[in-house]
Amino acid sequence: MPLLFLIISIVFLGIIVAVQIILNKVGVLETRSEWKVILLCLTWVFLFVAILMLVYCAFYYHWGFPPGSDLQNSDWLAFLSGYLGFSGALIMAWLVYKQDKTINQLTAQEYRVTFKPVADYIELAQHSEINEEEIFVALGNAKKLYVKQDVMLDSKKCTWSNDDSHNPIPFIYLSIINVGRLKVDKLHFDSLEIVPPQIQETGAKTPSLYYSFCEESGGNILNGSHRILPNSSFRICLIPDHFPIQLSLSILKLSFHYFIGEHEESQSIEMLIQLNALPVNKVFLSDWETEVSSISKDR
Repeated sequence: MPLLFLIISIVFLGIIVAVQIILNKVGVLETRSEWKVILLCLTWVFLFVAILMLVYCAFYYHWGFPPGSDLQNSDWLAFLSGYLGFSGALIMAWLVYKQDKTINQLTAQEYRVTFKPVADYIELAQHSEINEEEIFVALGNAKKLYVKQDVMLDSKKCTWSNDDSHNPIPFIYLSIINVGRLKVDKLHFDSLEIVPPQIQETGAKTPSLYYSFCEESGGNILNGSHRILPNSSFRICLIPDHFPIQLSLSILKLSFHYFIGEHEESQSIEMLIQLNALPVNKVFLSDWETEVSSISKDR
């Protein structure tokens, strides 16, 4: 009889584990959390029953060692109480571990660094050899200071580009807001990508326009030296060279990395940009909430 109980408990334990594996693969447990809890409880119950019956059978059938001739009911009661106490402590330790893991995940999500782009202004102008690193722009009733950042076209990673430097190019004024709860140190720009709709639909790996921030040639004036505090912003003016004269509505993706203490993280922000050549040169920029536009003019 004890051996029968042992076999039954092992069989049920195997069935429950197999059901969990199958449901986890098909994704049912992700949507039905109550099933996951029920199967987990049944797994623990049959596991402890199987271990208890295995110990009992080891003594009952003399498996591996002599049980002795003076075993009494009180001895089994003492073993059972110790086993149940150990099982309860093990379950409590597991629950504490799961609760601590959940709290850590919620804390990490709460303090996760998130950046929000804001489209401030955009204009079309002829590129000049102005080397100022800062630009004052009158927006509304106040002037704002923007860091000027030239970005160079990386011809090796582009599918096409426009080499006519006489065409007006966009001066993109945007603010990067740290909406997280931690300060960010050593902000460093990596790349600027402009992905037209045809690239988005086909899923091609190479973006249509790819600009790099090269430190060696002074292309990244930040050079990992900027800090953004929580709920504060960093204003920048991006000036991409060799811009096409016509551009359908596309994704503008600015990638950068930064440090939180000694930990390095990477992130990117996305906006919408469009450039129409006819009847006049007009450029459009959107941060998904606000829109700004402008026509070409001399700078």
